[in-house]
Amino acid sequence: MLAYLRDPQSAAKLGVDPKRIAIAGHSMGGWVTAQTAAKDPDLLGAVLISAADMGARGVQGKADPTALAAAMDNNRETLAGATGQGMADELIAGGEAWRLDTLGPGLPPPGPLQRRRPDTDRLIAAVMAAGGTKAQGFHVATDHGWSDKRLTLQALVINGLAGL
Repeated sequence: MLAYLRDPQSAAKLGVDPKRIAIAGHSMGGWVTAQTAAKDPDLLGAVLISAADMGARGVQGKADPTALAAAMDNNRETLAGATGQGMADELIAGGEAWRLDTLGPGLPPPGPLQRRRPDTDRLIAAVMAAGGTKAQGFHVATDHGWSDKRLTLQALVINGLAGL
């Protein structure tokens, strides 16, 4: 998608400024957003919404790979061709390198929006330790899907991106 948006013809057709692209993701998509943003220095920003730390899940899964495979099987939803076992194996293999707190040095602002404090605190600390000054972490008492705080979520995302 990023390559498409950065293609000069696509950018002109869509009215996109390729130098002002930010990405966002929720849950496992928040983790994918972190993985992508940490490797793409041309992104303006990244927003992680209740990001799952799949790398940490992989590290923890080494102790009980069968349980991790079962959990992944319940979370693969519409991932075509994916199996819980395949996802678990991949997470165990890449877990240490894929932990959210190891991605801090490469993440652009505004940062994570979380409902659980420890995940956000570790990531923000890593971003700050790497010299990040615009990263923000927010802790909101809500459910995983932010179902009762959608307007709060909207405001946090818009205000965070506006600061860039």
